Amino acid sequence: MALQTAAADHGVRCAVALVPADMGVIGARWGTDADYRAAWKADLDSFAAEPETARFGPEGVDGFMNAITRDAAASRLAQRAPDLADRPIFVAGGRNDPAAPFADHYAPLVEALRVAKAPFAALEFDGGHNPSEASAAAQGFIERTCFGR
Repeated sequence: MALQTAAADHGVRCAVALVPADMGVIGARWGTDADYRAAWKADLDSFAAEPETARFGPEGVDGFMNAITRDAAASRLAQRAPDLADRPIFVAGGRNDPAAPFADHYAPLVEALRVAKAPFAALEFDGGHNPSEASAAAQGFIERTCFGR
């Protein structure tokens, strides 16, 4: 979400994405893989049961999932890379991420940032979907790059 927000709002001067899950990739798969969609729906329904944890809007989980599926092609992070090329970006991805597989989520984004000539730093690590493995590097990037320390 940090990268989608930064791509849409050029007032955001720096962005950090730790183990980013590309909702465009996920939404495209929801549209073609009923079992994958059903598994996600079960998880999201469990979050929706606790309104203080997650809010899905007036149409609930189904409306959220339908919107993500409908907008999947336009919201792929790799497609948004040119909109990020005017500010520093940090992205970290785990090579063994079961939630956002590296080859589907991280690698295309990093390549698109490279092609867009974005001023970015990328960190790959052996772990999975655990942002704490990259938090120190992200903090250093923020202090050096976003706040000029």
